[in-house]
Amino acid sequence: MTKEEKILKKNMKKNLKLYYIYKMFSWDLVFYYAISFLFLNNYKGLTSAEIIFADAFYPFFKILFQLPSTILAEKFGKRSAIIIGNISLAIYILFILGCNNMYLLILGNVFMAFGFVLKNLCETNILYDSLPKGTKKQKAFSKIDGRSSAIYYVFEAISCILSGYLYKINPNIPIILCLICTIISLILAHFFSEVPKDINNLDESQVSYKNSVTSLKQYIRNLKNAFKFIFSSGRLRALIYFNATFISIIYLLVSYRRSLLIEIGISSENIGIIFAILGICSGIGSTLTAKINKTFQNKTLTYFGLYYTFSIIISGLVVVLNIPFIPMISLIVLMLSIQFFIKGPYYTLIKQYLGSFASSSMRIKISAASYLIEGLITGLVSFFGAWLLTFTDTAHASIIVGCIAFITIVLLLEYMRPRVGLKAEEYEPSEINFKEVE
Repeated sequence: MTKEEKILKKNMKKNLKLYYIYKMFSWDLVFYYAISFLFLNNYKGLTSAEIIFADAFYPFFKILFQLPSTILAEKFGKRSAIIIGNISLAIYILFILGCNNMYLLILGNVFMAFGFVLKNLCETNILYDSLPKGTKKQKAFSKIDGRSSAIYYVFEAISCILSGYLYKINPNIPIILCLICTIISLILAHFFSEVPKDINNLDESQVSYKNSVTSLKQYIRNLKNAFKFIFSSGRLRALIYFNATFISIIYLLVSYRRSLLIEIGISSENIGIIFAILGICSGIGSTLTAKINKTFQNKTLTYFGLYYTFSIIISGLVVVLNIPFIPMISLIVLMLSIQFFIKGPYYTLIKQYLGSFASSSMRIKISAASYLIEGLITGLVSFFGAWLLTFTDTAHASIIVGCIAFITIVLLLEYMRPRVGLKAEEYEPSEINFKEVE
C-alpha cells in the first residue's frame, strides 16, 4: 500500500466517525420546525396560506440549482459543496429572523434551496465513498446512516421541547439557536476529507483527483448521457417517480400538521412536546432501518406509502368529526407518530435503492435527476395545498390531500411492481450499467 493510499484510508475512517456528529447538527434545521409555523404566523403575522405559498417556491428553486450544484460538487469536491451549503442555510435563517412579509420568505427560500441541494447531493455520498470495498457496503451504509439519523432525531426531540418553552420567553431564541447549530455544522464540515471517485479502483490518476481539472464541456456531455440512462432505466424511473411523490407529501405535511395543531388550540409548549415525541418515533424508525428493510424487502415502499397516506386522512377526519378533545388529540398524535416513524428510515432506504449498482460519480447524477423531478412535483403539490387553504381549513384540506395521495401511491406501486426490487442478475445490463463519456 502506497503512502497516498494509507493517508486516504485514514481520512476515510475519519469521515465515518465525523459523520455521526455532523449529521446530528446538520441533517435539518434543529430548534426550528416545531415553532416555525407559530413564529411566522403568530409572531411575524403571515397567514397559513401565505406561508405554504411562499414555501412552495422552495422546490422550484431546488430545480434551478440542480445543474449548477452538481457541476460545483464535481468541480470543487463534495467537502467544499457541503461547506457552501451550510453557509447558504445560515443566510436563510438570518432571513427568517428579519422576515415580516411573504416576499422576504420567498427570497429566503432561495438560500435554503441552494443550501439543501448542495448538502443532499454530497453528504451521504461522502459517507458512501468512505466505506471500504466489499459486498456489504450497502448494508454498512444503511447501518451508519440509520444510526446517525437516530442520533439526530434524539437531538431534535430535545430541541423541540426546549424551543416550545423558549418561544414563550422570546420567539427569536429558538431561531438564534438554530443559527448556532448551523454554524457548528459549517465548522464540522471543514474536517471532512475529500475521497476520490471510484476509490475501489484506485490508481494514480484518481489519487490526484483533487488536482485534476475536468473539462466543463466533457462534464455536461457526461451529465446528459447520465440523464438519458437514468430515464431510460425502468428501475430508476419508477424509484424517482415514487420518491418525488412521497417527498412532496412529506414536504406539504411539514406545514399542514403544524397548522392543524394551531387550529385546534395546542399551545407552543405542547406543540414542542408533541414534536419531541414525533422526533423520538423517527429516531426509533431510523435505528430499525436495516431490520425493516430485511423484514419487508421489496415490499418496504409499499407499506410506507400506504400507511403514510392513510394516516393523513385519519388525522383530518378526527377533527372534522368533532370527537372529544382528548381522544381527538390522541388519535392525531398517533397518526403523526406513524408518519414520523416511516420518515425516519425512508430517507436512508430511498438513497440506498437509488444508489444501488452506481459509482460515486453516477450517484451524484442520479441524485440530481431525482431532486429535479422531486422539486417539480413538490412545488406543484405545495401550490395545490396552499390553494386549498384559501377556502377551507387544514382538517378538510388534509382529508382531500390524503385521499389524492393514497390513490396516486397505489397507482405508482402498481407501476413499480415489475420494475423494482429484482436481483442484480435479473435486470437487463442496460438497466444498471453506465459508462462515463471519454
